[in-house]
Amino acid sequence: MWITSIILASIMVAGGVTFAVPGTIPEAAAQSSNPNLYVSAENSMFNNVFSGLNVVEVVVRDPDRTIRSGSDIAAEPRVEVDGDQLRMVQGNDGSWYGYFAEANINDIDNGAIDYGTACTPAGITADEFESDSVMCATDGEHPVIRTPKDINTAAGDANLGSVGLTNANQWPFIQVYDFDDESDIVVEYQKGGDAQSVTLYYDSDPDEYGTGLELGRDRYPLGGGVIMTMTDLAMNVDPTDSDTWTFVTNDSDEAYYYLFDDDGECQDGMPGAIDRELEGIDDNLYLTIDPAKDGSMVLDFRVPHKGSQQDDCSNAGSSAATLIDRDTDSDPSNDANMVTFIEGDPGVFMNTDTDADVPNIAVSTTAARGNTAVVDHNDSEMSVVVGHAFGAIAIDDDAVGGVWNSGEEVPVTLTDADMNKKAMNDEDFDLSNPDFTLIPSIRIGSPITMASADSVMIGDYTLAGGNGSYTVDAFSDVARLMPNVTDSKVTFMGVTTGNDLKSFLKDDTTSYIKDRQGNVIAVDIPGKGKAAIPASTGIPATTVTPAAYQFLNLDVRSIGDVIGAEFQWVNASGIQNVTIPIPTNIKNQGLVDITRVDVTSIPDDSPVNIMLRFDSDVDRSTTYPVVVDLFSFGQMGDGVAPGDRINNAIYRLELEESGDNTGVFEGTMEFIMLNQLNVRDPDTYNGIDPISDGIVMIVHNDLTDEDSIRINYLDL
Repeated sequence: MWITSIILASIMVAGGVTFAVPGTIPEAAAQSSNPNLYVSAENSMFNNVFSGLNVVEVVVRDPDRTIRSGSDIAAEPRVEVDGDQLRMVQGNDGSWYGYFAEANINDIDNGAIDYGTACTPAGITADEFESDSVMCATDGEHPVIRTPKDINTAAGDANLGSVGLTNANQWPFIQVYDFDDESDIVVEYQKGGDAQSVTLYYDSDPDEYGTGLELGRDRYPLGGGVIMTMTDLAMNVDPTDSDTWTFVTNDSDEAYYYLFDDDGECQDGMPGAIDRELEGIDDNLYLTIDPAKDGSMVLDFRVPHKGSQQDDCSNAGSSAATLIDRDTDSDPSNDANMVTFIEGDPGVFMNTDTDADVPNIAVSTTAARGNTAVVDHNDSEMSVVVGHAFGAIAIDDDAVGGVWNSGEEVPVTLTDADMNKKAMNDEDFDLSNPDFTLIPSIRIGSPITMASADSVMIGDYTLAGGNGSYTVDAFSDVARLMPNVTDSKVTFMGVTTGNDLKSFLKDDTTSYIKDRQGNVIAVDIPGKGKAAIPASTGIPATTVTPAAYQFLNLDVRSIGDVIGAEFQWVNASGIQNVTIPIPTNIKNQGLVDITRVDVTSIPDDSPVNIMLRFDSDVDRSTTYPVVVDLFSFGQMGDGVAPGDRINNAIYRLELEESGDNTGVFEGTMEFIMLNQLNVRDPDTYNGIDPISDGIVMIVHNDLTDEDSIRINYLDL
């Protein structure tokens, strides 16, 4: 546990405590040596290498050849691949597009990856192609050129693409050539006397060109996402869209292409697993994971699809549906332990969604420190080690020059790698998010929290007992509800007693104001809602603002908006209640003023419940973190003696991470000092902010030494 304290006197500080989606190149990306020619495989990261799985896109963007209609339509540019013509088709943007691949795809097609349908595009004879074969789209959809530029139709149906095509549904198509392995392949645009070219290198087994797998961390916290980056140019099949690859990691060595799109939606009817005996299937497509190397489970595998889209996988007995069934049935020994990688930059894949937010593997929240899982990629093993870091809180005393005055913000910094669960994003502490099980907190006095409740009841209260369970976090007193029925009412049972509630609300306590001679001139009895001036003073009776205020502090964002609240107790006649008025501006978080709520009718010895009614039901399958507290502030008597001062509250810091993957969380705290001028002013307490990244507290001037403000963060 980390505790950082700050002393209030006058007031001294005690320190201590972008993914680029592959596709058609923009104009600026063309190389200066070939300004009108773009070749997708021209990539310095991979030394211009392409392999047997790749489809290569060629684009000619030449102002001299952009005319799309009329009698002066532009002629097709002459492009050659290894000395043979590559037929180009004009897109609706005026540029010219062509796609080619190595003849090896004829063996892979329909065995692992669907490269289209063999055809001769209508309107062009076979003799007009110098490639060995052509693989066309069907009904305008091509399985490995998913986002091509639309074909130019401005020249009419008999001259589609400005090259005489008559069937637009066959576009796009791939022209297939037989290349020598490990050889240079020159792609040349013959632009008059000024030819432009790109030299590629064909290698059917390109493992040596920057391939590999990297883990994002040396050790992982409980619940932390395990992000892996796989680099392999051979996996970049579609040059126009993000590719995905799914691996069955339970020692079966199965790999599947595009079972899921980059949004996690199932793609029915895709071919089966990769045939590893085929040329062009490199060793980099092997991935196995042992999630329990030490005998206990370290990793949780998340099915790589999104909710109801699982139903989309049921057609035609697709591989995706079969694997999902294995990972969601009741037999762990049958699990496929799927891991899907999505392409970001060309040839670079990560096992996260397209927002680089949620990986499909995470460390189990029950994994033991030091236990490991083993990832084996291409016979190279690496370990996922469970490790914990201790949090440390610091208060920046330099920001206030060592003296903290009322109204000044003091920066607070928490460093805790265990709370940095999403390495690709910045994360903020969120009390309403069940993933945040530790919330830094400050307690002053003795507020009433749900730590004192006996049980929780979901629905109408009966004498039969509770029908939900809950836990309460140490120090922060955040209650975590786990309902086992569905209803819109939540009742915290036995939070306090009638006697203790009356005492907390100061029903029997009188505060007063004295004149300079020490005479009492004003009296306040908060519980009776009326203040009077003694007749002996000769001053007419009037109403005096209270000197003690009480609040219901709510944070129920995890459930919904509160539409009703009550103090409840039970007698022989059944449930009795006192209504807690909820202002219209309080929805699911805020302070509810209960200063004038009359609880005198509650018997002293009766257990008192707090019932909340919501605009929506709680669900039995969900954990709901909530806060329900009672605060009190002000004074008794004239407030001169320390025991006459009232200050009971708890504050919770929702710190914000300073940036992506830093593990450093920042916020501020500020205080309002009570004095004789503001203690009776309701606006004093309107400034309280008990749950935020910048809390505002109420303090009085004797919070020193052992009573100093302490930030508690139970990081064991």
